[in-house]
This record gives sequence, C-alpha cells and structure tokens, in this order.
Amino acid sequence: MKPIADLGVWEVYKPDLPADDPRPALRVAFFRNAEGDDWYEAVAHNPNTPQSLTVACNPQTMVVEFVGEQPDMIDPNKRRVFILDAQMSNEDARQLLGKVYDPRTGTFSDPVLTDEEQRRLRQIAYQAEADPLFFEWQRGEATEEQYRAKLAEIRARYPLSTD
Repeated sequence: MKPIADLGVWEVYKPDLPADDPRPALRVAFFRNAEGDDWYEAVAHNPNTPQSLTVACNPQTMVVEFVGEQPDMIDPNKRRVFILDAQMSNEDARQLLGKVYDPRTGTFSDPVLTDEEQRRLRQIAYQAEADPLFFEWQRGEATEEQYRAKLAEIRARYPLSTD
C-alpha cells in the first residue's frame, strides 16, 4: 500500500484567534506540520483529501498508532501521517495497529518491540477495541465472553516477555 501523500509530522500549536472565536471554549486542538499547514484546514476538512486509508505512525519507529478511513478520524499529534491508496474494512484496518509501516515499499511488518512498547500498544488497542465492547456488554448489546475474548486477542497480539 504505497502512500498517496506523506502529510508529515503534526504538532499541537495555539493559533491567534479572534476573541469571539468559539473553538477554544469547545477545547478544539490545533495542529500544524513543519510547512505550517493547519491540520483541519489543509487536510481534515479539505474536500480534495482522498477518502482512502489514513495511517498515523510514531515518527521514530514508524509503528502505526492510529488508522482510519478519513484524516479527521485520527489523532495526528506528534505523528507522521500518510494517506494510502487502499480501502479496507475497519476490522482489517485495525489489524495494522502496531505494525511497522515502510512508506518506500508500502509494506507493513511485525515490529520487534520492548515490553514497554507492547504495553503502550496494548493500551491503544484496549481503548480502540475492548472499551467499546465493554460498554456494549454493560448495555446488554454484547456478552462478557465477547469482551473477554477481545482482551485475550489483544494480549496475544501484543505479548509481553512475562506472559
């Protein structure tokens, strides 16, 4: 999956806004890249942004930390963002979490990670996959077994040396 676009690394910044701008009260976060592009104006709300697969990677390790169909569905802060020429189901896209992305070849591979990095990826997966299932279980829309199976799946995906 070769990238259509490498959107660079994004950082939080505080823009100069008019006093009557409602966004600060809404706790909107603003991001920009090294070129000074504003995330929401240049990427997330631009109708020309391809509706393909967007991945956000740790810029040092290139480990995929967020994945989504649209750029405004991910958190770009301190991440390198790519738009890929691919469309896939949410379930298939979630399988890319924790993989190392090589934009030169367009491939994803299993990383060699420390226990600390595995714990961090587990936490991201718990929040993205298990927490929603937990709340569905609490509302009677899923079973405890489904929730516990998801926890086991995440632990198996991100094993620790102490497991």
